[in-house]
Amino acid sequence: TTTAGEYTLTVFVDGVSTPVSGAKVNVSPGPVSAVRSEAEGTGWFGAVAGVEAVFAVTGRDAFSNIRSQDDSPTSELQVTRGGLVQEVAMVAPATFTFDPVSRRYAARYTVTIAGTLEISVFFGGAHITSSPRTITVAAAATDPLKSVLSGSGTTGTVMGLSASITLQAVDSFGNLKSVGGDPFRVTLEPASTSDPSLVDNNDGTYTILYTPTVVGAATLAVRLRQAYVQLGCNFNTVPTSGCQIVVKAQDAVQVLDIEKTTYGTYTTPQTRPFRVIGDLILGFASSAGANPTGPSGAFIINTFDTDGVQMG
Repeated sequence: TTTAGEYTLTVFVDGVSTPVSGAKVNVSPGPVSAVRSEAEGTGWFGAVAGVEAVFAVTGRDAFSNIRSQDDSPTSELQVTRGGLVQEVAMVAPATFTFDPVSRRYAARYTVTIAGTLEISVFFGGAHITSSPRTITVAAAATDPLKSVLSGSGTTGTVMGLSASITLQAVDSFGNLKSVGGDPFRVTLEPASTSDPSLVDNNDGTYTILYTPTVVGAATLAVRLRQAYVQLGCNFNTVPTSGCQIVVKAQDAVQVLDIEKTTYGTYTTPQTRPFRVIGDLILGFASSAGANPTGPSGAFIINTFDTDGVQMG
């Protein structure tokens, strides 16, 4: 037989059962076969950074009988994150605990890097079914103390001119969030004629816009629940907690600071132009005739004064 289990042995002689009939015979599973063994469970399909993930492994022999003893499986975990430039890291392997009652292994692992995780499970150095498996490790809950503000609006603006800030949500392990939904709140003191707006871009970033109507020092506070976002701006707790910004009069003299000045390229997809901030790549620009939507080599220069305020 190829099926493991307990059998009742019956011996016949000339069609008549003998006294040994009725004896119990146990057929044990054969050696473990990695290609017949399998894994299942939530941790085999996804994980969250910093949260223990669990999945189950069942060892089987060449005839798919479940093994009833510990065959000491092993694992390798490798996580990859990033876009054009990728970071690859080996992380601690899963631990396996064999349960002789269910005849299964409980596999546990914890990864703190969000990205693409490759899980490999082996018996005797050979991969089990569906191994290696690639899953997604999602970032953990947003940590306001690790989240980052960027953009010209972090230092201030000219009165009456709209300023923009990009808020990147980050979890407690330093992973960039890739989904939105966090209830950030933004306030500006002294108050402007309209409250600052916050737009959820649904990719882990948020766009903050504010237009101050009072000249002088101001405080822009970005909060998630009871904690303030502090990175990326001149954060202070006096007189009130928040990012300290400077609002300059429209006729104020601003001195150009070349080291604070930045530039970016223009990209025109279809009919809606948008700006991509980054390094300027020098080269040949296409002519207007070759590109009806405009020259492809255009770029802009954002000028900032000595206080880091974008010049009006």
